[in-house]
Amino acid sequence: MEYDFSHSNFNFEDFIDAYTSCVTTSKDDISATSLGIYEEIFSLLKSSFEEEELTTLYKELTKHRLNNGIPYAIVANEVHSLKNMLISSNKQNIHKIDIVALLNLFESVNNSIASIYLLEYIKELVALNDIRIHSIEDLVEKNIMLHYEAHLIWLSDLAIHIEDKNKRDFPELNHTLCQFGLWLHNEAKDVIPNKKKVPKSCKTTQKPSSLCFKDIQNSWKG
Repeated sequence: MEYDFSHSNFNFEDFIDAYTSCVTTSKDDISATSLGIYEEIFSLLKSSFEEEELTTLYKELTKHRLNNGIPYAIVANEVHSLKNMLISSNKQNIHKIDIVALLNLFESVNNSIASIYLLEYIKELVALNDIRIHSIEDLVEKNIMLHYEAHLIWLSDLAIHIEDKNKRDFPELNHTLCQFGLWLHNEAKDVIPNKKKVPKSCKTTQKPSSLCFKDIQNSWKG
């Protein structure tokens, strides 16, 4: 289908100022590229064009905005604003445009934009999931999950003893002597790839142990 909004009274500068985000008239590369594509879009709208021509320009704009970290919601809102601007500019000549065709045109544009963002999101999700899966595989292979489970059981056991004020069979409070602590300060140094994470893990387990020990001493004095 062929579209023609040449009779419409809409202004490029007004649209950029009022309805776009992260697009300025500055000369930096990001703004200049977005501005240039928008100029092509407005030039196209002022002539006779096919739907594919408009969606092609918007795909180019979307990829550029996506690569520069602009969220989908912002780009989609700009499309919505341009659609409303076209409708508003034709209030006096509403008979000259097909409103349904215009709505369908911009729905198609928005769908093409959403598709690009969705594919990028899926790509990132798969990459992140691969990292998680490999991490879990490493944990299972090295029985790290068993040691982490022991730490969680220790926390639960400690909480129950504190809640019941049960002094008998009290869980080990020395973070280097509990099951997880013994592993962390010995075997873990050989199986954790990033050696920098070992001291951080030690501090993580040491803090609750020392705090609990102080709290217990204060609350159970005498």
